[in-house]
Amino acid sequence: MLKPMTKLKNSLGFSAVEVLLILIVIGILGFTGWFVYHSQKVVNTDHASTKTNSQPVSTIKLNKTYLDQTGNFTVKYPSSWKAQTSNSTQGGADYPITSTTLTSPVGTILNLKSDWGGFGGGPCIPAATDAPFKAGNKCVSWEYLSSETLPIDNVYYASDNGPDASGEITFSYKPSTIVLTTMHYSDPEGTSKYIIGIKSSNPADPVVLNKPITGINRPETFFDVQGPSGKSYPLIYAYASGSDASFLKSKDASTIDSILKTMVVSLSN
Repeated sequence: MLKPMTKLKNSLGFSAVEVLLILIVIGILGFTGWFVYHSQKVVNTDHASTKTNSQPVSTIKLNKTYLDQTGNFTVKYPSSWKAQTSNSTQGGADYPITSTTLTSPVGTILNLKSDWGGFGGGPCIPAATDAPFKAGNKCVSWEYLSSETLPIDNVYYASDNGPDASGEITFSYKPSTIVLTTMHYSDPEGTSKYIIGIKSSNPADPVVLNKPITGINRPETFFDVQGPSGKSYPLIYAYASGSDASFLKSKDASTIDSILKTMVVSLSN
């Protein structure tokens, strides 16, 4: 006579029911492990996709080179931008001036100039009623909004050492810090310009951010160029401007930022 199934034992001493329960438990654990692994893989894939999409790849191709032989510098720019250059010897044959514009397809102009002469102007003492960026001021106003140091490390500036034993003022030449800046500028009538360009930031004339100033300044940016022994070269102007703050976030401003970061200055000493 057969015994009930619940009493059947296998060689290890487990009944058929117990074996079936063990198999069910193993199946549940296996499915749970697979589900967790698959879910985690999907989450990680989504995170990786999000990270990649949050870092857009630049499509700007700087495939042409502008060489300024007067200013001893080069920049790279897109072939879709048009270059136009003019030369002048108004300061004498030994002191030529080169002015170039790089114009985008929509008309934004990047100005590049090398000029042996000074930048002109003089101090302007603000009136008692002057306030930064107010219409009707006596003097212009400006404020630096951002600054980024560029890898131009072969340009020097004259550092005033004060009088020597004989009372003569002496100078030493130290590496100049060249920066890419954005700036808000306003003329005395209150007309604003938002500028992106290159200038120097040295102890005598530092770039200080978010500090409105009234006085004298031109709506252009430039930097003085000297060699390590004090040999002088033309001033280099590099700037573009727009009439409102949105210009600084425009596609052309982003391209100009990329162009100016390619500047290389080559000096003979």
